[in-house]
Amino acid sequence: MRVLGRVMMTAALLSAVVVSVGCGGPRLGEYDVVVTLDEGLRNARSVPSIPVDIVALSDVEAERLREKSMSQYFSAGDRDRQSYASSGVVKQYLITNSNRDDVMLSEKDPIWRKEWSGRDRLFILADIPGARRDADRRLELPRETDRWEDDEIVIKLREDRLEPQTLPQDPAK
Repeated sequence: MRVLGRVMMTAALLSAVVVSVGCGGPRLGEYDVVVTLDEGLRNARSVPSIPVDIVALSDVEAERLREKSMSQYFSAGDRDRQSYASSGVVKQYLITNSNRDDVMLSEKDPIWRKEWSGRDRLFILADIPGARRDADRRLELPRETDRWEDDEIVIKLREDRLEPQTLPQDPAK
């Protein structure tokens, strides 16, 4: 009877560990995210101020951002953008005439393990004056490690759009 009790206790403990750790599915990765200016913008006489936000959200939270107008998102006082900033789920950068450096978020940044823990969608948003469509100013990327060959995600910021240079793979089956 005691042996049976111990076996049942061990089985229950192992079940709890499997549930809390997961079933070995894809894990969320931490990446070097680089947004680089194309040559036209880098060498232009004048570059407009271009805010660039990198936001991590859960799939449920992401639905709102998927449907949001980027003009509205980047407008002064937008509630969603303010909310993301106050909750720490966004990294905000500004490209200007005097700052044309690449935007770089390191895979070692603590935000990946703290504020972005469990958030499986990564958005790169840029208020590009020459972009005509929201889709040209918003990229949504997966964070699952089985979707990326490398730990670096590179995005080219062009005069009229964001263009991924590193593309995610199809989901593992």
